Amino acid sequence: KEQIFERKLDKGDIIKAKGRKFKIDEVLHQDFYIDEYDKTRSYVDIEFNDSHGKYHHYKSSLDGGYWIYKED
Repeated sequence: KEQIFERKLDKGDIIKAKGRKFKIDEVLHQDFYIDEYDKTRSYVDIEFNDSHGKYHHYKSSLDGGYWIYKED
């Protein structure tokens, strides 16, 4: 089952995709949108630096995987 984004990704959130795990440290750019034809589907396209200072570009529609929102 596809995971639905409840909100944009933010510092401290974790992305798991393609056998790797990344903790977001700094969001550089992010597009977040809900499918105009199917309001139950949402996507994110994010460029970020992880907790080790490495740059990543993640597109949920292409890379799959899932994410864990940080606890408030």
